[in-house]
Amino acid sequence: GLQIWQTNFGDEEPSVATDLNNIGMIEARLGNYAGATARLADALARSERGFGAANRLTALIRCNLGHAHALSGDLERGRRFCEQAIADLRRDGAGARSELVRALRKLGQQHLWAGQPQQAVHVHDEALQVAHELGADIAALEVAQTAVARASAVLSSGDLAAARLALDESLAAVRALGGSP
Repeated sequence: GLQIWQTNFGDEEPSVATDLNNIGMIEARLGNYAGATARLADALARSERGFGAANRLTALIRCNLGHAHALSGDLERGRRFCEQAIADLRRDGAGARSELVRALRKLGQQHLWAGQPQQAVHVHDEALQVAHELGADIAALEVAQTAVARASAVLSSGDLAAARLALDESLAAVRALGGSP
């Protein structure tokens, strides 16, 4: 897809940013963090030029780049990128709620990696609150995914009673989707 866009629309076509973002995320999942951060940095630059720095897609790419940095071990840099993306998504308002939930979950995960379970729980609590404000179908999925992430964060905090409650909440959210954990 990337080569087709570049051939037909030129190297500066803003939509190339989406392909580079997707490729970068695949590289991160495969453990190629250097390749992931390079692709995502390129995607971010293109998205900023084409769509603007505060655009929803640009914010998501910024958060993905931060997540790739965190995966590579640079937790501080990853957190900064994600926090900037979250600030941009908050400014975007109601139209970016689903993206905000996903960005908050990534930031919560980074707090866990940094050994900060209480901050992770706080971030996941905010993500749950935003997820509940989404439309019914999207909200159910986002709530379930965020509830599971929150349960993991609570468990890491060492509060077993709260972890049990969080696990029960996450199971209920998954069951509401029609799953049977």
